[in-house]
Amino acid sequence: MKNLWDKLSEKNRNKLDGKTEKHYFLIQTLKAEVAWTELKVIDMMHLFEALEINEFNYILPLDNLFYGK
Repeated sequence: MKNLWDKLSEKNRNKLDGKTEKHYFLIQTLKAEVAWTELKVIDMMHLFEALEINEFNYILPLDNLFYGK
């Protein structure tokens, strides 16, 4: 079964160059997991930041759940 690192496109893998400590640990996490549901929120945030994804759609539902907005 492919891990998350293998499932990423080559373009996206190149954005995670491993030169920073944050990227290094994220790459290790992606190589260890096969489902994105196993990622911690901080890992998802680092991934979104590295891949320049500006949509954080999971924030609003969490805000609604815990703060009743």
